[in-house]
Amino acid sequence: MLYNWAAALDLSSHHGNTRPAGNKMRGICPEGWHLPDNEDWSQLFNTLGGHQEAGELMKAPTQQWQPHLIIKKGNNMGFDAEPAGLYTENGSQNTGFQATFWSSDNFNREQAWCCIVYDYKNEGYNYLDYKCYGRSVRCVKNN
Repeated sequence: MLYNWAAALDLSSHHGNTRPAGNKMRGICPEGWHLPDNEDWSQLFNTLGGHQEAGELMKAPTQQWQPHLIIKKGNNMGFDAEPAGLYTENGSQNTGFQATFWSSDNFNREQAWCCIVYDYKNEGYNYLDYKCYGRSVRCVKNN
């Protein structure tokens, strides 16, 4: 599923603005879990050897990635990003070429932070994009 930022944070519900332990946003994640923020994504990148290496290790070993993708190191991290792309005003974009995930971190009225993994790069990135776009969501278990 792809969600816009407001849906990912579940801002229309009674629990959308609650923050569980550690001051993290629950959003649409089940109780005991939260939507990752930039700190969570950076911690994942660092655990995987830095953002230059993280993207390769985050990718699911699947035929859904475009054919030129070669997963050199293998993926045993359990993250298994699928290349769902994103949804924009022009419809689905980059399916098979990238995986994008929302961060709970807001930037301004129109933009929020997200994480992206491209098919042709080893990197994982935090970057800004429009809240109205549809992206995947990953939940992080609370400590």
